[in-house]
Amino acid sequence: MKTITPTAVYKSDSRFHSHSTRSDLDLQELWHRYTRDRNDADRERLVLNFAPLAKLVAGRLRSRLPSHVEEAELISWGLTGLLGAIERYDPMRGVKFEPFAMIRIRGAMLDELRSLDWVPRKVRQDAHEIERAESSFMAGQQRPPTESELAECLGIGEDALQERLLGIADSAIYSFDAPLMAGRSDGSDNRTLLDSLGGPGFADPQKELDDVESAEALKANLADAVACLPERQQFILALYYREELRMREIGEVMGITESRISQLHAKALISLRAAMIG
Repeated sequence: MKTITPTAVYKSDSRFHSHSTRSDLDLQELWHRYTRDRNDADRERLVLNFAPLAKLVAGRLRSRLPSHVEEAELISWGLTGLLGAIERYDPMRGVKFEPFAMIRIRGAMLDELRSLDWVPRKVRQDAHEIERAESSFMAGQQRPPTESELAECLGIGEDALQERLLGIADSAIYSFDAPLMAGRSDGSDNRTLLDSLGGPGFADPQKELDDVESAEALKANLADAVACLPERQQFILALYYREELRMREIGEVMGITESRISQLHAKALISLRAAMIG
């Protein structure tokens, strides 16, 4: 089988930098032909058609990463995820390819970032302590702690807690496909929030996401956990993940600073993860 080099595709074809001009009918025919024949030329056409998704995800992720992480690197890693998505996608299931692919593209980027271990040890320790305190509180009270309650559990002031949350947010540790921190203190537990979504009834959540009915069940499960969050945190998650606004834009909508939005976003994801693995 011919090997497609993602970086070479990105650099050599200008179509990568613009949205696809293929009609829905052309794409349907291309998917049908590729799933039937697994032709290398058709696979490359699909990569070129959907490559802008990697650039889109890279742009969003890059804004929350340290300056030494280059967008071109993220794009290259993301294209590897795109290739994997193309190989696994089944158009007959009726699931749209774009959201399916974007999960895998972002996951491939985060996998590479985690392998670089670029997050400072102090930030990882802070994240671990906060998540453990959050889980302990929720086990007893059956609700997420407020920031003042969480700070009390940690034995620190609210200002110190907010500083830690901002450090966690800036390091992009917490996302729906980032590894859990509560499992082992050495960070060797690589389960993600996505892994925990289904609970005991879902042995392989990523596989379940490929199935339409199971995906709906997972959404309902996550919605229940989101509903337990404070209203302001729910609003931030909705604007960020559903409306796809940036932190700065959300801050403008809510009339608070971008850094405060980042703190609340990190706190919301910590609460969600504690609820889903509890």
